[in-house]
Amino acid sequence: MTLRLPDGAAVAVAITVDFDGESLWLAKGREQDETTMSKGRYCGEVAAPRLLALFNRLGISTSWGMPVHTYRTWPELALRIARDHEVFCHGVCHESLAGLSLEAERDLLRRQVDAYEGMFGSRPKGYRAPGGPTTPHTLDLLDEFGFEWDSSLAGGDVHPYRPRRVLERHPERGTRYGARHDVLEFSTTVDQEDWFSFEFEFGGNPGMADPDLVLKRWQSMIDWAAREEPGGAVAITLHPQSIGRPHRFEMLERFLGAMQAHSDIWIASMTQIAATWQGETE
Repeated sequence: MTLRLPDGAAVAVAITVDFDGESLWLAKGREQDETTMSKGRYCGEVAAPRLLALFNRLGISTSWGMPVHTYRTWPELALRIARDHEVFCHGVCHESLAGLSLEAERDLLRRQVDAYEGMFGSRPKGYRAPGGPTTPHTLDLLDEFGFEWDSSLAGGDVHPYRPRRVLERHPERGTRYGARHDVLEFSTTVDQEDWFSFEFEFGGNPGMADPDLVLKRWQSMIDWAAREEPGGAVAITLHPQSIGRPHRFEMLERFLGAMQAHSDIWIASMTQIAATWQGETE
């Protein structure tokens, strides 16, 4: 067991929200397409407030990843979210990290931390890479900047872990791992989020899945973790412009209601869960 959960809890569930707003589409070069950009405005003006109201009504703590562009576009909403929920770093404008040099990525992270401190008056504790990929530098930089947790990799499933440093990766000699990073990793995959199941993009993601199939997937993962490997955590990722649509939002309401009905499920923010970390079992 790597987490010391509250008495009676078999598994922790973190509801995380990637509040991308317009930044997602700006990063894809869609700024001249007002139809697509309107999805970003829907995110900030309709869907995110709808999610916030639901979480507050249910009294659950959640974690919101916001690019700098998002909280500078909707500052009042961002501060309302931060009053009752955690906010973590999620890029400047949802840029991809792929191919960035060490110095370029360090500068990008520094700008996020500086902007976050200026907006929220504290230092960020969590991070999720925007746009998907990370680099060989990402975890070193998170350690350097003092982040407590990350949710960008997929090296686990129901147990957080501290990733090992890669000393060498060679097609014949194999891979050599070194000491662990300081940052605690909460794994995330497309199975644990809404976007790839729901969001249709021409020439890309087909989306349009039945919300009940996603509901079953999430519930099955959490039920299995509680039954077979208690003491772990599952991070679910939501995107307001996707999950906020009424027929999907209704599914989310049922999902959260079912989770709250189980006394052995603890719904908490990522930082609250990270605070129960007891170290590696190996």
